Amino acid sequence: MKWYHYIAYFFGGAFLVNSVPHFTNGVSGRSFPSPFASPPGQGLSPAWVNVLWGLFNLMVGYLDLIREDVSNGTMPELEPSKQLKTVLAR
Repeated sequence: MKWYHYIAYFFGGAFLVNSVPHFTNGVSGRSFPSPFASPPGQGLSPAWVNVLWGLFNLMVGYLDLIREDVSNGTMPELEPSKQLKTVLAR
C-alpha cells in the first residue's frame, strides 16, 4: 500500500468517527456544536442540523474508505453488511 492510502484511511476514519456525536445528539433532540453554529465554533446548532451534518460525515467517510478499496484493486461487495465487515476487519 502506498503512503497516500494511509492518509485517505485516516481521513475516512475521522469522518466516520465525527458522524457519531453529531448524529446521536441530533436524533436525541439535543443541540450540539457544529461548523454552522452562530457564532461558528462556539454556539450550538439545532438538532436537525446535527442530524444532517452527521449523515454527511458518515457518507463522506464511507465513500472515502470504499474509494480506497477500489483504487487498491479490490472491488467492494454490494451488500453493506459485507462492506462493514470488511472495514472492521482491517
